[in-house]
Amino acid sequence: MPVMDGIEATRRIRELERATSSHIPIVAMTAHAMKGDRERCIQVGMDSYVAKPFRKHDLYAVLREYFSVNNRPAEEIKSQSIESPSAHIDWQQALELVAGEADILNDVAMAAAKEFPELLDMLEQSVLQQDLSTAQRAAHTIKSSSRILAAGEMVEWSAEAERAAIERDIQGVEAAVKRLRMLIPDVVRDIDAFVGASAEKSIQTQ
Repeated sequence: MPVMDGIEATRRIRELERATSSHIPIVAMTAHAMKGDRERCIQVGMDSYVAKPFRKHDLYAVLREYFSVNNRPAEEIKSQSIESPSAHIDWQQALELVAGEADILNDVAMAAAKEFPELLDMLEQSVLQQDLSTAQRAAHTIKSSSRILAAGEMVEWSAEAERAAIERDIQGVEAAVKRLRMLIPDVVRDIDAFVGASAEKSIQTQ
């Protein structure tokens, strides 16, 4: 997160709760599964921990302890199909990643289409200023959104940009950004086509 990490956010939330009888469930979700991570999260007051990459049923199992989760059968989710050919996004896999909720996928796709160019601009500016901390955060956000959309090549190059930023490899970041600059316009066009087709289909079924 740009201002504070999950550990600090949890610590502050728990401090505020001391004056009340409330308790907000907090589940850690991290791309790292280092030894001691879970213990550290629980120690500051988180309720549970999920390491990425994870499968949907793993997340549902944790959330079910705190919320009423609509756990649709896997067979029902997989039986749904989505026809929207794309060179960069596996829409069928993306649909399965959001538990078959087409409306959610549509919202995620539209948000990504708006966010990707903004994040690319942030990434490019941070490289020019050699601000590798900001570059790392921007690349990580692109990677997370790309993973939800099952945009494999986007995931690959944003992960490379993130890795290079962490290692202070400015040339590595620049190379990854160059590739993302070529990819993102194509991905946004694919998203626009998907959203347009979804809207047309919705009108036809009304």
